[in-house]
Amino acid sequence: MSGIGDITALSNIKKDIIIDEEAFSRSVEQFHELISDIYKLHKDVGDMLTILIRGYDTPAGRKFINACRIFVLEPLIEQEIVIEQVIKNLELAKNGYQSVFEEYRQLIDYMSE
Repeated sequence: MSGIGDITALSNIKKDIIIDEEAFSRSVEQFHELISDIYKLHKDVGDMLTILIRGYDTPAGRKFINACRIFVLEPLIEQEIVIEQVIKNLELAKNGYQSVFEEYRQLIDYMSE
């Protein structure tokens, strides 16, 4: 009797899974925009630090500039690395599902005839 209850419980766990090709494309595009913004911010902060170095050529100034590199530039570099990997993963996933998207389009075309 417990076996029948287990089968009934399993049949209630059904979920639809939707894989949206356009969502993959939009996500990749948005992450490319984000990485572009981060690159620009990284460059701008680096340029500002280069300018500040000239006026802060003291032990305290060097310490300040070093702290900016550690606590501002390094986290930006780490974010760049993470986002680049997310982009690669999304592109791999999209390419992996490309055959599913193609077969789905073929099925829709076939059903429309």
